[in-house]
Amino acid sequence: MFYATFKGIGKSDIAVFYTEQERNDWVNFKDEYSIALGANAENSTFERIPISAGTAKKRIKTMLHKKDEFNHNQEWYINK
Repeated sequence: MFYATFKGIGKSDIAVFYTEQERNDWVNFKDEYSIALGANAENSTFERIPISAGTAKKRIKTMLHKKDEFNHNQEWYINK
């Protein structure tokens, strides 16, 4: 599993991906949903960054798990 989050907003939600490429595509706004919405690094409020499995696993213990409704290869851990 590969993990990413939003930079600079504290302990934000964590996105989970099955492959490193899917994670990198999301971080770089090259995922299908971002492309469909026209989202990119210049027009998005928050920068997306990869995080290590160790960092993610420490934080997700207290978060809610949710499947992404638009990208079936992506899951989320959401702050309560």
